[in-house]
Amino acid sequence: MGPALEGMNITWGMTADTGAITHIYAEKGGLRYHMIGRGWPVGITGTALVDLIAILLDNGIIAPHGAFSNNSEKYNLLSPLCLNHNGESKGLKLWGDIRLTQKDIRNVQLAKAASLSAARFLLEAAEFDPGDVEHVFIAGAFGENLDLDHFSRLGFIPCFPNAACEFLGNTSLKAAQKACFDPDFLKRAVTLRDKAREVVLSALPTFQDVFIRSLEFPA
Repeated sequence: MGPALEGMNITWGMTADTGAITHIYAEKGGLRYHMIGRGWPVGITGTALVDLIAILLDNGIIAPHGAFSNNSEKYNLLSPLCLNHNGESKGLKLWGDIRLTQKDIRNVQLAKAASLSAARFLLEAAEFDPGDVEHVFIAGAFGENLDLDHFSRLGFIPCFPNAACEFLGNTSLKAAQKACFDPDFLKRAVTLRDKAREVVLSALPTFQDVFIRSLEFPA
């Protein structure tokens, strides 16, 4: 999911640095944002992108298949949004020069489909139903700052009706620290590794079909 949600494949995407919009909220009369630092925003992070697309879905501005709605002009676009056409490409103008393009939405859909389809196959391999899952651990700095409701609204992971979600932050760094200071950590890691079973998604005959079905946002 990284290339889209870390800003690499998004027109105005950026990592969490000065001038980055990190969250977007819908309020009566329009949208407001939270950004790092002061002044005018210069880009948008993955967490804010998830917020924005979830809000656009809820307001009918984009359809579940990811395209801007044919009736977008009729909707209240929530200030400061305005439709912006660049040749044949339709997009939304946000704050300053920041725009959301159709290509940006498609890249988020690819990230979302990768996450959802992988989770579905892992559940199948483990012979687990989503209702059997009690704990969902979300790792990474991205996950630590995520609006879970908006993340779930876009369908990045299956619905786990009986699970508690926990954000773990930068698990790679935490594991490196434990490896340095806990003499038994690597032994425990090796034991877990030897118990793990690899699921090679590219080798699964139905992966492509499940991936394509996973591109759509929930209606």
